[in-house]
Amino acid sequence: MTHSIMMFGDTSRIGLPFSKDPDVIRFEGRYLMYYSIPPGKDKSNIAQGWGIGIAESSDLTNWKKTGEILPDGEYEKKGLAAPCAIIINNQVNLFYQT
Repeated sequence: MTHSIMMFGDTSRIGLPFSKDPDVIRFEGRYLMYYSIPPGKDKSNIAQGWGIGIAESSDLTNWKKTGEILPDGEYEKKGLAAPCAIIINNQVNLFYQT
């Protein structure tokens, strides 16, 4: 029996695969992964602090980045990291550190 290896690294910010602190949940027939991504190297990029990336998979092996959550308030000015998702009342709730 052959097993596929799940590997995922977001290259959008620093050009190298990076996906720290991953948390995966199953929701509405798909897997969602939330993970920490570092500040971008390009200082003109809106994403200056740490952020949370979002990737999706149907099989836990093949992943596609579907979005990012960026800092939005004064209390998040240094960024967001270490996401943890939980489903409550059929809604994804995300917890993270700032």
